[in-house]
Amino acid sequence: MTEKSGLWDGVVTGDALAIAPYDGDEFALIWETFFGSGQTGAENRGVIDGYLNELAVTGTETPVAVNTGAALVKGRWYRNNASVNVTISTPSAETRTDRVVLRSSWAAKTTRIAALENVSEGTGTPPTLTQTDKTTWEIPLATLTVTTGGAITVSDTREFIHIGASRTRYILVSSNGGLNVTGGTGLVHASDIGVLLQDLKVIEAYGHFTIPSDFVDDLSIRALVATGVGHTGDFYGTLTVDWASVGEAPNTNSLSTGPSAVEIALGYRNNAILEVTPATADLDPYDIFTLTLQRDSVDALDTIDQGAYCIGFLISYTADQ
Repeated sequence: MTEKSGLWDGVVTGDALAIAPYDGDEFALIWETFFGSGQTGAENRGVIDGYLNELAVTGTETPVAVNTGAALVKGRWYRNNASVNVTISTPSAETRTDRVVLRSSWAAKTTRIAALENVSEGTGTPPTLTQTDKTTWEIPLATLTVTTGGAITVSDTREFIHIGASRTRYILVSSNGGLNVTGGTGLVHASDIGVLLQDLKVIEAYGHFTIPSDFVDDLSIRALVATGVGHTGDFYGTLTVDWASVGEAPNTNSLSTGPSAVEIALGYRNNAILEVTPATADLDPYDIFTLTLQRDSVDALDTIDQGAYCIGFLISYTADQ
């Protein structure tokens, strides 16, 4: 049988005759189909992104704590609405590398948080996960480095399932002017491509935007640069991002990539360069941003040997829904 469908009422007609009554395996297959839990290439994937506290593991000594959250382990649903403590033993001779896992057991018919302690000390390698379908399946939550003094360092190893539509948003901010720093003259958006960043000069292009109302995290700002047909090389420049709340000085906050040489490909689609990522904690709703891309083509590290265009700036962020 190459085609299968469900879920259907009854047990005597169509696919219901072959499959119903439905058991845990059928429901697990449905979850795997939708969310990729346990499939090839996604064996460790399972923690539900954005649900409660995402089963985050914290602690510097035993017991470590696993926060609230939910997951699918090889298609088996799991939810925890209270922090769980996990006891970790202290190694006797050398530092040990352990895991905290979420383990589904077909024999016990449970999914539970568990410590997976290494049988060997001093290897620096965490123990191997057990991933045997319909027997035991483990997904990683964290790797623990445990010293002989009981000090624990937690490294996050969760792999997430993203339920619902992507919450990543993109905004293209056109360059709205510029400055010929070498000549001291202003520039305008003078072509259908963008602001011309002339060769053998120091030129700046500008853009402005404000934090969107649905922003929650992961703000990224990159410059979009294009060159003429057949021309490639290294673009030498700096992306500077200044921002402030209404009533503050425009450069109250500032981040910059510093001067960098970045290879430019043909056309503009692959030339989102010089990324700046302000910390979410430093941002407030409706902060106003000033974006400055400076090309220093006087410097020998700029090897395009012709004018380039600042199309604008590519903004990406995670939205609230």
